[in-house]
Amino acid sequence: MILILMLVFTAALRAQQADSLLLSNYFAKADEFMNADRYDSAQYYLNKIYKKVTYRQPSLFSYLLTSRQAEIYYYNNLPELGAQEAARGVGIARYLNDDILKGDAYNFAGLFHLLLKNHNAAISSFKKSISLKLSPPYPEHYLELSKPYHFYGNLAEVYEMIGKIDSAIYYNRLSIKEALKRHTPRGLSTSYLNMANAFLKKPSTDSALRYYTLCRDAAMNSGDFDVELCAYGGLAACASGRKKYQEAERHLKTGFDLIRKYPHVNSYYALIFLETAIPIYQTSGNFKMQAEALDLKTKVQLATHNMKDAQIKTILSAGLSNESRILNLEVNKVRQQKDLATTKLYFITALVLLMALAFAAYFFYSRQRLRLLGIRNKISQDLHDEVGATLSGIALYAHLAQQQSNENQFSKASESLHIINSNAKEMVKKLSDIVWAVNPANDSFEQLMNRLEEYAMETGLPKGIVTRVVRDEQLQSIRLSMEVRKNIYLICIEALNNAIKYSICQTIQIEARVMGSSLSILIADDGKGFDPETAKKGNGLNNLRSRAAEIGAELKILPARPGTRIELICKVA
Repeated sequence: MILILMLVFTAALRAQQADSLLLSNYFAKADEFMNADRYDSAQYYLNKIYKKVTYRQPSLFSYLLTSRQAEIYYYNNLPELGAQEAARGVGIARYLNDDILKGDAYNFAGLFHLLLKNHNAAISSFKKSISLKLSPPYPEHYLELSKPYHFYGNLAEVYEMIGKIDSAIYYNRLSIKEALKRHTPRGLSTSYLNMANAFLKKPSTDSALRYYTLCRDAAMNSGDFDVELCAYGGLAACASGRKKYQEAERHLKTGFDLIRKYPHVNSYYALIFLETAIPIYQTSGNFKMQAEALDLKTKVQLATHNMKDAQIKTILSAGLSNESRILNLEVNKVRQQKDLATTKLYFITALVLLMALAFAAYFFYSRQRLRLLGIRNKISQDLHDEVGATLSGIALYAHLAQQQSNENQFSKASESLHIINSNAKEMVKKLSDIVWAVNPANDSFEQLMNRLEEYAMETGLPKGIVTRVVRDEQLQSIRLSMEVRKNIYLICIEALNNAIKYSICQTIQIEARVMGSSLSILIADDGKGFDPETAKKGNGLNNLRSRAAEIGAELKILPARPGTRIELICKVA
């Protein structure tokens, strides 16, 4: 018996060691791709880690996963998602009570506050990182991005943004001091660069020139050619400020030589250099070089945009999937504790299925002709608009329910779960409408009318509203494109919803007929009616007009006695 237990224990220990080694390899791959600005590839390996790391019991692996996900959001300019990830990281770091992780987490939170222009919150977060007084030796998992010199540099950047240049200079000095003390070559060159930029804004050209020179020399010694490039731009700006245009152009030429030598230089630093060079060439009258700089800037921006566009779609897709996985874990935890599985399990199952359908539709349409690119992006935006806010609310209430359950506030926890259930059903209903509208199997107008009739009767019957449908026989021959079908359907659903919720009507009439090469759809009610002129500012009516404009249709909103008439007229084949 003892031998069997020893064998089981040994096998479990080996499995755990194998998992740790595998996760370490995944993290190494992700870091490698992030260093090469290949964030979509890095996200691929983070997705593999998400499948193996649990958030039920926070660990170093779960924190490292959160910090790298936040870093991907940061470099792809997704501050809202990043702020949510940074807040999760702060919670894990506090739970683990690790000062190094807390410093890293507060720093990330400050970076996203900075992106969202929450300057006071950013200052508070960076000061929390600084207050931990972290010092080496740093463990292997400690990121370069969150060493103490970065805390001071980031805090200086906030003060520079809000115009407090003296405070920015003070904290840049501390950043330089920290980088010198810790022998951090890249940290030293970037700290010199930040100090020079602050003095240039003060303005104090002599001091700026001194620090740009120090930055250039430090960057050359450490091989950080991207920082070196910015130093040449700063040196040129100082020379131009003194009207020494030949000297300024010499520095700019050295910068362009550097770009030619390293064509894959970081686009962020390349754009900083080019944006400095363009006005200098204009002031000196060297319009030929100004044109070349403008042309190169356009190429860099276009390449960056194309790369970022593809990466962001991949990252958003993975982010939504991973958030669903995390939410699934949280919901299952509450279910196991208080036997409230049925509603939440239904929600999770429905959500996963609908997301699978949505992303399957997305990838299908991405392979179509360029003509369908605009349609695909609009569908993706509709899904994001409908799902994003509701998911955030559900995640919040799931966390609240867990906390209430832990505190034995079972009645409040039940209320939170009831809200989750209601939100989930509403989201499932909205997603069902969108998925139905883009399904190519539903391309006949007859099917659309059946769906509208079913929806109106199902939604209006509980309120005692009678639905009447009038159809033209010629409608059976009409086939609609996906774009037209989707917009017609969502316009009609919005109009029906408005009538059922707000008109206090007894009857709703849906009438469809063919008029030559046009299709007319009328939705009328006998309710209290409203003044369209007064209601023009509402988002609901604006949405109707926007969708009608997308398909080149005419939308008429007319008061009736009694009630309201909404008519949509569009061309059909």
